[in-house]
Amino acid sequence: MNFEVKEVVKIDALEDMRRKEEGASKKAAKQAQFAAWMAKFVPDESKYELRREKTPYYESIHLFYDGQAVERFLKDDDPKTVAKAKAKHHAGFAKAQGRDAAREAKRRAAYDPGRRQTCQICGRWIRSKSGKIAHHGYARPGNGYIHHTCYGSEQPPFEESNARIPYYQAWLENRRTNLRDELKAIQDGAFMPVLYWLKPTTYAGHDKAVEPEVCLENYKLALRYLALMEMDDLFAVESTDERYPTLLGFLVALQEAQLQNLTAEILYFDRKFQDWFSEAKRLEWCGRGGELD
Repeated sequence: MNFEVKEVVKIDALEDMRRKEEGASKKAAKQAQFAAWMAKFVPDESKYELRREKTPYYESIHLFYDGQAVERFLKDDDPKTVAKAKAKHHAGFAKAQGRDAAREAKRRAAYDPGRRQTCQICGRWIRSKSGKIAHHGYARPGNGYIHHTCYGSEQPPFEESNARIPYYQAWLENRRTNLRDELKAIQDGAFMPVLYWLKPTTYAGHDKAVEPEVCLENYKLALRYLALMEMDDLFAVESTDERYPTLLGFLVALQEAQLQNLTAEILYFDRKFQDWFSEAKRLEWCGRGGELD
């Protein structure tokens, strides 16, 4: 009986030893894994700085990292004390960096770029997420300016729908009507628009500021500055200024060209709307709607 009890006790002791060794190996593996993870996020040693603060009542040493206090009131500047404070900061630094990295990885994993399909308005090949064209801007042919939001953004692709085209056509019609009325008022003398011109600029090879040449290209540059609200480079031209009639002629010429472009654009979208089914099928047959890259 005693022999059997001793055997049981002996077996239990071996099992307990085995479990302790297994637990120690798991702990060592976890520590190695943590050390490898910590090694990915190592603070820059050159950004650490020790600062002394001395007052009539106390003297302290502060550890800073990249200009921010990490540990205050160190007992001394002994290397072991500083190393301990740096290790404490390293753990918090790695935890913060790892949290940000995990959040970014989760965001990237959840992001679905979608497949490339055609925008109804600008015709560009844009990625379609959740069945809708991603947000994008475009440059209108009428004035060449970049518009931050295309009318086809957040809408079904052209391969599936043409329902967005009439809304854009209505905007074009309204724009053409307003532009035509404004142009007629200018030509009849009923409306004198405020015109802007470039301020004198110092060019290379000139000691003094030079007046820009009155030409169409410079007027287009002034209009671009105006669109970007860079008013420091512009000034308003009075109607009595000798340059005003020439600049007004430039404006009228550009508006007439824009009217022609608007008319052509309206006709193009009308034809595009009418021929939508065959055009959409052609795009699908060409493989543009289904390829990822």
